[in-house]
Amino acid sequence: MVDHHLRGDPEMSDMRLLETSAAAACEPVADICQAVLGLEKPSELPTDIATLVYLGLATDTGWFRHSNVKPSTLRLAACLIEAGVKHAELFSSVEQSEKPARLKIIAAVLGSLELLDRERIAIMTLRTADIHAAHAGPEDTGGLADHGLRIQTVRVSATITEVETGGGPPRSKISMRSKPGPKMIDVNEVAATLGGGGHANAAGARLDCSVDEARARLVKALTR
Repeated sequence: MVDHHLRGDPEMSDMRLLETSAAAACEPVADICQAVLGLEKPSELPTDIATLVYLGLATDTGWFRHSNVKPSTLRLAACLIEAGVKHAELFSSVEQSEKPARLKIIAAVLGSLELLDRERIAIMTLRTADIHAAHAGPEDTGGLADHGLRIQTVRVSATITEVETGGGPPRSKISMRSKPGPKMIDVNEVAATLGGGGHANAAGARLDCSVDEARARLVKALTR
């Protein structure tokens, strides 16, 4: 397993390559591909491989917007473009091809927006009823917490999603994002108190409880 998360999920694999300083998991993947193929530089990678690496690199960094992007990240991206990656076409196919269901999900989440702690915390909720009403699936529910960070005063944004259990005990998924800079909220530390983990600016957790209980536990963890 190749990863860059701080926690590293030791239960996932006995053999792990963890590069916690990497902005994206595909940075060490690029090194592995280069070594396996015996190449001197990533710009020599076959275009189909370079395209997959670039896609992972771009999406993991929010298309190079996140605070953990380093000069080496951008140098790798440039090398992959030299290898033949059509970055504009890739962006269009990934980021500009939303289904109507995805837009309805975003509308539902924004409609639930709550601002707490002098508008420094944004919390949004997404229930299974919202997902069904939008005729959406799990693939339509990612990246929703980013929308709360658009608010100037917000330092941390979280989305709580109700997980479909087929009539079993309630479960909820929490996704958090925070802005870098002075007085940054380390959401990895917050997630750890809830049994989860991730990055300093992007983390999450899964809780065996209802959305309302998950919200209460999250607010308590964030304000503490």
